[in-house]
Amino acid sequence: MNQNPDNRNNNFFEGSGNQQPVNQIYMPDGYQQQPMPPQAPPQTNGLAIGALVLGILSVVCCCCCIGINIILGIIAIILAVVSRKNSNGKMSGMAIAGLVLGILGVIGGIVSIIITVASGASGFFTENWTKYYNEFNQSGDPEKLFNDIFNDLEGRF
Repeated sequence: MNQNPDNRNNNFFEGSGNQQPVNQIYMPDGYQQQPMPPQAPPQTNGLAIGALVLGILSVVCCCCCIGINIILGIIAIILAVVSRKNSNGKMSGMAIAGLVLGILGVIGGIVSIIITVASGASGFFTENWTKYYNEFNQSGDPEKLFNDIFNDLEGRF
């Protein structure tokens, strides 16, 4: 008998007939368990993805696109709620994230509008833009321009 010095069975490495198929399990009493059918991956809900994307955009637009973020947030909230109805009452993680981000975007947009209106900045700069532009072109001094804007704002409040 030829014995392997490291006590390994060479037939195992050479692919002998003792190997079992990967998808079948052999029971000790001789019965064979049927292989499990392949399972389809869970389907992603397109409405939940849309809610997440619009929720993210709503939060990102809070500081730069006042008003647009409120619309995006409301649409994100609607998509998240509709995705829940389409998936038998269960919300996926993406739908929940879209719902939360949509709510935060709407709240952020409302706060941005309140701050803008309370400060009076929107009307102030649109009314005086031409005046400041012409003064800066004549003087070319940004410090003088800043002082003029600051003094005018100080007089408003």
